[in-house]
Amino acid sequence: MPLSFGLFALPLLLMGLGQLLMLLPERLLRGIAGARGPLAIAMLPFALGLTLLGLLLACQQGSDIWHARQTQRWATVSARIESSRLVETMQPRSSQPAWRPDVTYVYRFDNRLHRGHRIAFSPTASGDREGTTRWLRAHYPPGAQVQVFVNPSAPSEAVLEAGGSAWSWWFVGIGLVLAGSGAWLLRSAWRPYPTDLPRNGRKSEKTNPYDQHR
Repeated sequence: MPLSFGLFALPLLLMGLGQLLMLLPERLLRGIAGARGPLAIAMLPFALGLTLLGLLLACQQGSDIWHARQTQRWATVSARIESSRLVETMQPRSSQPAWRPDVTYVYRFDNRLHRGHRIAFSPTASGDREGTTRWLRAHYPPGAQVQVFVNPSAPSEAVLEAGGSAWSWWFVGIGLVLAGSGAWLLRSAWRPYPTDLPRNGRKSEKTNPYDQHR
């Protein structure tokens, strides 16, 4: 499935909340820190959001890889491109927009007319608007007759391009790295803050009573 920013709203909000908490004065955080450090408390929502973001990304792209393999065994029928255009979307961690092809096609399967929108089970958005426009006009102009792959078990599900993309595996890897990093931060933030550290950050030396009588 294409990247849905609505799905990632919660982890992104948690990460934003964590960054805001890190900007607060330390004295405001000490009251709720308890046995943990103020910075660790502020880092908890950020770490939790990062972990969720990585897990969602890995699971979503893993699902796309599985579906992409299934499409190679789907039935093929003729279809007609009804409309094709570019839709502006967002890019993760970038202020520049991306452009996603939005295609509508109609096809007939088992004497029933269906309408589809999916191009493939792989990312299709790109920051190159002109290049994506040329690709869309060359492959899926309005009125063109094309071949689509239809799921025989669910004829309303179809794709224009069977198989997947190596980019999906990259996104799975990135998701696992993000989840692992978030889990490590979460574990570090959840550890109790050492209370026997003086202000200079060095552990206080305890005198051995035996040494005092030597």
